[in-house]
Amino acid sequence: MFRRHLQSAATVTAIAAVALSATTGIASARGTSSAKAPGAAGVKGAKLHRGMVGGTTLPPHISVGTTSVALEAFPAGGKGSGTEEECEKWTIWLREDAGAIDAATTTVDIINASDELKADKDAAMDAGCAVID
Repeated sequence: MFRRHLQSAATVTAIAAVALSATTGIASARGTSSAKAPGAAGVKGAKLHRGMVGGTTLPPHISVGTTSVALEAFPAGGKGSGTEEECEKWTIWLREDAGAIDAATTTVDIINASDELKADKDAAMDAGCAVID
């Protein structure tokens, strides 16, 4: 007899758990009537007026073409890092290499200039400079 009470108590508990999950889950997120909640009579809704928007208004950004960052070499920091002067020289040479790629007219010239740029990037890093391209 005691077992039967335990089984029926477990059954009631399981049914109650399923019923509670149905009232607290996504199914209960949508209202089923247009009646207001009790105690909501004195609560006013927020009103937004034209011009009262949150955040910062930015002017439109119109871009033509691509945007890129100029090549730059700077001291990597730490032991064995390049000096400011040395990295500045590498920055000038890397930008010249990038200009040579832009000025190249044939495929062979573009490949040669790209190879030169890659070699100079590697050399700048070997000299202790970090390279941003």
